[in-house]
Amino acid sequence: GANVNLDGETRRRGVEASVQFAVKGLALAMGYQYTDAEILDGAYAGKAVPGVPAHQLTLSGVLSLGGGLSVAADGTYVGSRPLISDFANALPDQGGYFAMNAKLKYQRGRLSLFIDLNNLTDAEYSEYGVVSFAGEEAVYPSPEFNALAGIALDF
Repeated sequence: GANVNLDGETRRRGVEASVQFAVKGLALAMGYQYTDAEILDGAYAGKAVPGVPAHQLTLSGVLSLGGGLSVAADGTYVGSRPLISDFANALPDQGGYFAMNAKLKYQRGRLSLFIDLNNLTDAEYSEYGVVSFAGEEAVYPSPEFNALAGIALDF
């Protein structure tokens, strides 16, 4: 196989909107992105730019429980999109997905202890998908439910 650069110009147009709300230890946020990503000229004129979803939505919240303890949650929806390197948009789009995460954190000065819970719904999805050198769909599954615990020291 050999690398091939795109021979046309691309354009990304869209809208991004976000709302944030905070009151007494609770912060909520929501963001939405719409992107129209198109190849303008060359052999793939009029096709969608690979790897760019038209719709993306993010929701998040952080609740301070006092005494340095907080709990956070977020959810992200990423819409369907053409596979990376599928400039002709010949294969079916890579499916959209929704993933949710949560975090419990204790902070005292510059030291913090945390537990991250990722992919709470144990959803099966792939953040990254590409057309292989053989011209077939190749997706890289994202991790199932997983947890991460740690200690951090801010300098």
